[in-house]
Amino acid sequence: MIAAIEDLRRQRIPDPVVLAIAATSPLVAVLGGDRDIAWHLACGGGVLVIGLALAWVGWLGAGDAKLMAAVSCWTGFGGLVPFLCATALSGALIALALLIAGRRHRGMPFAPAIAIGTLVAFLVPGA
Repeated sequence: MIAAIEDLRRQRIPDPVVLAIAATSPLVAVLGGDRDIAWHLACGGGVLVIGLALAWVGWLGAGDAKLMAAVSCWTGFGGLVPFLCATALSGALIALALLIAGRRHRGMPFAPAIAIGTLVAFLVPGA
């Protein structure tokens, strides 16, 4: 939520927040009953590579890519698809709401959509 608030306020996601999420991912995996931490980290690494490629072409902010990778370390493969789908859907809805409200500009804050996707991945049973 801190990342979402900062992204809304300053259109920046603080690196210490992203690092804290990534650093706590092994603990989250173990507490979730998954002892295969390497898969969680591999999941985050894959999302980071794809996210930074999207940032390089201008389709995503680098901070958004890093935040999505850190959260992917938390979700692992089991929660990755629900996380990415919920993030994409909520991002599309936020963008549509901004367009309808007449706030059409480049650089939509995407961390709120990532926060929603994170909540869905962890709170919705079977997601």
